[in-house]
Amino acid sequence: MNGTHLPHEQSNAQNNAQRIVEAVADSHLTLAKAPRGAAAAVDPTGSIMASWGRNATPLTVFRIASMTKSFTAALVLMLRDEGDVSLDIPIASLAPECGSIVGPGSDPAAITLRRLLTMSSGLATDDPWADRHLDATDDDLDGWVQSGLTFAHPTGTEFEYSNLGYALIGRVVHRVTGQRLQTLVCDLLLTPLSMSHTVWSPDDLPPGTDVANGVHPVGDELVAEAPLADGVVAPMGGLWSCTADLCRWMAILSSAFCESPLDAPISPRSRREMQQLHRETAVRRLTANDGSLRIAEGGYAMGLTTYVDERYGRIVTHSGGLPGYGSNMRWVPGGIGVVALANITYAPMWHAGAALLDALGVAGLTGRSAPGVPVALTDSAERLAALLGSWNDDAAKALFADNVLADIPAPLRQAEANRHLPPDVSGFSHPGRVLSVDAHGAAAATMTLLASDTLHRIRFELAPIAPIQIQKYDWL
Repeated sequence: MNGTHLPHEQSNAQNNAQRIVEAVADSHLTLAKAPRGAAAAVDPTGSIMASWGRNATPLTVFRIASMTKSFTAALVLMLRDEGDVSLDIPIASLAPECGSIVGPGSDPAAITLRRLLTMSSGLATDDPWADRHLDATDDDLDGWVQSGLTFAHPTGTEFEYSNLGYALIGRVVHRVTGQRLQTLVCDLLLTPLSMSHTVWSPDDLPPGTDVANGVHPVGDELVAEAPLADGVVAPMGGLWSCTADLCRWMAILSSAFCESPLDAPISPRSRREMQQLHRETAVRRLTANDGSLRIAEGGYAMGLTTYVDERYGRIVTHSGGLPGYGSNMRWVPGGIGVVALANITYAPMWHAGAALLDALGVAGLTGRSAPGVPVALTDSAERLAALLGSWNDDAAKALFADNVLADIPAPLRQAEANRHLPPDVSGFSHPGRVLSVDAHGAAAATMTLLASDTLHRIRFELAPIAPIQIQKYDWL
């Protein structure tokens, strides 16, 4: 949330978030006909703003299906950061048995970890098939590879969602490290993060943990869905987790865009890389809670999807669906996140997550944490304010990059400043006259000035080379 809030403001915000999560999650669980479900909202500091459950608590465990992919991607980037793997060499160089996996065409591009992570391999979409093969063995995978895999597109040309691709990632990690990817995720991510209710098998949960058993609709009845075991395809969707653990995971990823990211085994740099658009997908048309239709453009990142929503800006998300379960998590980078879990086959929790974030946004609760303004911007703002309040050619030459006075000569810029800020405005250059500096990244900002009881707003941009100088400014 933006800025610093007084205790009663924080309490009101939390109460509002709680009411929203309860109402929205309950309605979507009812629509999904799920007997059990849970939802929560978290801010980028890791503080849970709201939590709700239907026959569930924040520690009730559900299978999270393809939300697993974000953990798989994080593990691969950690190995990359340590120099254990490269994302851009053919996987056959790391796992020779994958040498026969070749895309279509006369000059096919190589299958790499990057292309597998970003759904760019061209391997055919396989949700229904893969969902029933989580428990496959290494021999099964070898057999599939040897028999030949199906491609939908030439490698590296189109988005095509491939669960089998994430199974191949698991195989490469196993070959490079000598350990199963699942073991490394536990040892290098889940244990250090104290995510004790996130496991590959319910047998590994703390004693007494409540597990929401999956159900499957058959006609008008709900029948028990026996979960598949942790096998070679599990890196694409085998994890079990709860809203409490997933709130921590979302906050860790979201906070990578804050000035002080939460500590985690994976670096903030790699966390941000996970959340960048790598492969565009189709435009989405989203129906908001108020019934309006809006456009969202985006695509696949690494184990996550990201899109730009015309109302709320960039959002990062991933859904999960398996026989017996449906799930979704999503967040505003540097802002809050929401998660929704249900124990019925392919429960449309994507809609629940979108509705939760939508409703929280309408209530003004999705804002990013206010970042610190870089010193280069605050100093430049003060110098620009002083110059505009009392023009000096030498000060202008020192403050501006060489293009500024070439574009518009100093006399014209001085005259413009005098129109906005008459020269008889006393004390304008005092630092207190700059009321605020709102950063747009680290190289641009909008400052608000006060002169003769009038507010003035000026946007400026820094030049790309040293020393720090302003290359452009505009009165707004």
